[in-house]
Amino acid sequence: MKLLEKILVATNFGKDSDQTVQAAVSVAKTFNSEIILLHVIPKVSGFPTAVENLKKKVREQLQGIQSDIEKADVRVTETAMLSGVPFDQIVRHADQHDANVIIMGAGEKSDDNPFRLGITAEIQPGFISRTTYSNFHDPGEFLVTMEWETADDWIKWMDHQDAKDLQWQIDSLIGEKTLFEVYKPEDF
Repeated sequence: MKLLEKILVATNFGKDSDQTVQAAVSVAKTFNSEIILLHVIPKVSGFPTAVENLKKKVREQLQGIQSDIEKADVRVTETAMLSGVPFDQIVRHADQHDANVIIMGAGEKSDDNPFRLGITAEIQPGFISRTTYSNFHDPGEFLVTMEWETADDWIKWMDHQDAKDLQWQIDSLIGEKTLFEVYKPEDF
C-alpha cells in the first residue's frame, strides 16, 4: 500500500476551493495518488424541486472540478454528493473508502459563493444572539431565533443587501418564501 494512495478532497465551492483542489493535485502527483471528490449539501426535506435544482448545480460543479483534475493527469476514482452534516459525512466517506488523507478548505463564507447557506449577522449593530433549533421529529426542519437590541436593528439588517441576497438564496433552495415574525419580551 502506498503512503497516500487515496486522497479525499471535500469542496464547498467557495473562493478558496481552487487552491484546495490545486493542493490536492500537487500531493496526488507527488505520491501518485488517486482522488475522491466530495461535496456535502445540507439536508433539506419537503422541497423536491428545489433539492433537485441544487443537486443539478452541484453535479455540474463537481464535473467541472473533476475535469480540471483529470487534465492535470490525476485520476479521480469517485465523485460524490452527499446530504447531511458536512463534518460527519466527510469523515464517514473517507473511512468507507479508506482515504489516507482528507484535503479541504477552511469552510470560508464568501460573497461570491452561490452555494453558501449562511452569512453572519453577528457583526451587525444591535445583534445579541442567534439560536437554531431542529425539529425533534424531522431533523431537516429548522427554526432560527435571533435576538436584537431593538426591532429597528433587525429591520436595518433585513434591509441590507447581503441579507436580502441570502434570503433569496434560501427561499430559492426551499421553494417557498420564509416567514418572519417579530416578538417582544414579556415579564410575567
